[in-house]
Amino acid sequence: MAVASFDRLCTGITDEAGGLAKALSAVELDHPSPTCPGWTAGQLIGHLHQALSWAAGLVETRAVAFVPPANAAAGAGTGDADWTDAVDDLARRALDGFTGGDDREALSAWLLGAADRLADALRDAGPDGPVWTTFGPHRAGFWARWGALEAAVHRADAELLAGREFGPDFGLDPELSYDSVGLWLTALGDPATEPFYDPRVVNLRGSGETLLFQVVDAPSGEVGRWLVTRTPEGPRTAVAPAEGTAADVTVRGDAAALLLVLKGRIPSTTPEVTVTGDAALLDHWLANALA
Repeated sequence: MAVASFDRLCTGITDEAGGLAKALSAVELDHPSPTCPGWTAGQLIGHLHQALSWAAGLVETRAVAFVPPANAAAGAGTGDADWTDAVDDLARRALDGFTGGDDREALSAWLLGAADRLADALRDAGPDGPVWTTFGPHRAGFWARWGALEAAVHRADAELLAGREFGPDFGLDPELSYDSVGLWLTALGDPATEPFYDPRVVNLRGSGETLLFQVVDAPSGEVGRWLVTRTPEGPRTAVAPAEGTAADVTVRGDAAALLLVLKGRIPSTTPEVTVTGDAALLDHWLANALA
């Protein structure tokens, strides 16, 4: 369940896309991304444009089943192809499709147009509008959460690419970051989502190992804890386990830091995060929980 309001999530999509465009406005498009190996600043822009446009199309048409992104590799999202390879290809194709040449203002407007399109489609559908989703209830509200997560993480990629260091004033919204932590961990715990992750996600199957993630600046009324158990069938996530629940490794941090650690954008050794217990178990998780 979303913590941030539906409207706040929609606004977050456009705000974070705008933040990405601003962060990269003075960066050469061929500058490599330190957090997305093999990608450049231009590909970050192309990827976010493509991803938000794809989600907008799903919401606009009230899709009732998975619709592969245009030009995606055959089988992507079905388990028959590497979804991450398809995403990489789509990012390149999207940027190639930009017709504004070297006009950076036009490139920013192109990206923001995709963000506005998704936000507008979501507001038109409403949070309970019927739309296919990767897991959970098939409602448009999912895509508001997904879009806010996608835009925020790639905005962080852009900031880090531009040379900004992560710290308390990094600027990711705490409420949206908290919501994104919850979405990421619950999605990984649902078997329906496996085709949409890096193939290494199968390495997260286990024999009962447990990881506890806790947000220390959770919104009022929120528990801010998720317990992930690695089962032979895959990870399973318990939301809001009891205080004092034991785990093989416990990871605590503020919402923004925990989100970026979980998404592999900053190391788990960052001062804003504390790890107790089996650090190697966390390292293995982070090396395989990829999308």
